Amino acid sequence: MYRNGDGVIDANDKTMIGNPNPDLSYGLNLSVGFKGLDLSVYLYGVSGNQVFDGIRDFSRPLSNYSTDILGRWTGEGTSNRLPRMTIADEKNLNYNRASDLFVHDASFLRVRSINLGYDLKRSLLKNVPLQQCRIYVSGGNLLTLTKYRGMDPEVGYGPSGWASGIDIGTYPQPKSLIAGINVKF
Repeated sequence: MYRNGDGVIDANDKTMIGNPNPDLSYGLNLSVGFKGLDLSVYLYGVSGNQVFDGIRDFSRPLSNYSTDILGRWTGEGTSNRLPRMTIADEKNLNYNRASDLFVHDASFLRVRSINLGYDLKRSLLKNVPLQQCRIYVSGGNLLTLTKYRGMDPEVGYGPSGWASGIDIGTYPQPKSLIAGINVKF
């Protein structure tokens, strides 16, 4: 799009797009227990931030792309959403310009942890000289609700602060499932 209206796409058409900073950060920690059974759930999320999807950036014409590239412009009557892919026209390299095409909503709600346990001391092991014998199963990062199509909407954080809000292929948050026994003497 020609932001300044002169009919030429150049440096004068640049503008700031996207914002990696959320408008709202929230969390909820729920715990409930009944007759030796306990459940705790920790949810957190953010809303109102955007991510620049550098993984699906079409600026590298010889890269491996997602299937999104199949919907690119290939001539009259085809997609106007994705630019054409060509390395033959060096004067008009529309596919290599960063644009709002790559900026996506990165709001999410993540189930950070779920912990379900039962204290066997309350029923099966009443006469055993223990304070507690709790069996449990715990899960981490089991579910993330988001419209972001990348691997993880929570990208660009950590020691490399320069990449805040830019999906550069950071490994996603790992999911975990743990089972165990806590014994107190």
